[in-house]
Amino acid sequence: MVRYNRVGLRFNMEQSSTDPEATVITHAGKQITVFMSLEDLDQRWYNWQMKGLKIQDAFRELSSSHREFFQTGITPEEWEEIFKENDE
Repeated sequence: MVRYNRVGLRFNMEQSSTDPEATVITHAGKQITVFMSLEDLDQRWYNWQMKGLKIQDAFRELSSSHREFFQTGITPEEWEEIFKENDE
């Protein structure tokens, strides 16, 4: 299934082939896996995007880095690279 966030980023969501309680989310070739069924994720996405729930309320069980991915498309690894501390 395909979903868009409020700024128009496109996310493809598929149930994991190995775990029925996991969903693989892809944006611009980048993937994350969340341990939530596709149906539950879809309902929470609807609550966030259509009903206006704050993302932290709609996706309470997910980490802030996963919620950030939904908002910006930036993976946790990319955040680490962007904000890595300079050893100098």
